[in-house]
Amino acid sequence: MMPTLASIQVVFAGLVTVLFTAHYHLGELSFEVQAILVSILMLVLGLPHGALDHKIAGATGLVNTRKKLSLFFAGYLLLSIAGFIFWVTFPLASLLFFLLISAWHFGSDFSKFSSLNFFSIIPGAAILTTPFVLYRNDVAQIFSIFVDENNANSLAVIGYYLAYLVIPISITFAWLKSNISLHDRLEFMITLSAGLFLPPLIFLVVFFCISHSLKHLSDLYFSLNFKTIKTFLYALFPMTLLSYLFLGLIALNYSSASSAALSLKSVIILLSVLTIPHMITVEYWKYWSRKSCVS
Repeated sequence: MMPTLASIQVVFAGLVTVLFTAHYHLGELSFEVQAILVSILMLVLGLPHGALDHKIAGATGLVNTRKKLSLFFAGYLLLSIAGFIFWVTFPLASLLFFLLISAWHFGSDFSKFSSLNFFSIIPGAAILTTPFVLYRNDVAQIFSIFVDENNANSLAVIGYYLAYLVIPISITFAWLKSNISLHDRLEFMITLSAGLFLPPLIFLVVFFCISHSLKHLSDLYFSLNFKTIKTFLYALFPMTLLSYLFLGLIALNYSSASSAALSLKSVIILLSVLTIPHMITVEYWKYWSRKSCVS
């Protein structure tokens, strides 16, 4: 049985508490070690959360024949390749676009905070910018893997000031909206606290892999009517394997980088280019679900 939303929230809160304690009593890991560990964890725990997009397409009726399934995979791959080419050609614009769609995507976990779906970008932006408040230099170091140092520092400064705008607004949404449960409010506050006080890479993997990915996978397990964990994992395998092969091609393009920078850069770019077709699929699924409920 997949974990329920409540149990995921408990695991997330517990893990954040443990990491708070470990961070202050065991000292900080070096950036290189963090980058490699985070890359591995994101590949193992985070990447598969989009590996059931073909099943989502099937549930909505978009993919109901082998031909349509082949076309779906072809379109998914073409969008991802186009995204990678854009990264190679326009790294700064690609990084900015990735941050923007990530804010929207992560914010969808707290979409009840706003009446309009688009404005879920506000809690998402709050989550993404929390590390800028106390770890601005660390964030700039991460960005410098993708863009030149001046642009990395500028983005870190912009994110720092943006955090002071979107964090208070999102907290206000969380506590004033009447239809938000206490569990969701507490989870959001724990997420913001983790973003503020944990090192950025550690926070990224904890939020993305434990909170965001597990929620999505749990939702799909029940929504798509999987009967056993075995069949669920089997369904994850094809797209996960293809993603790993794509990762190898990305890594070859940046093979001159150091091992830590190469691993982190390759994984982040892979996730970013897969996020584009993933978000299109998920948003269509939400639209289809709302339409089905109305009809």
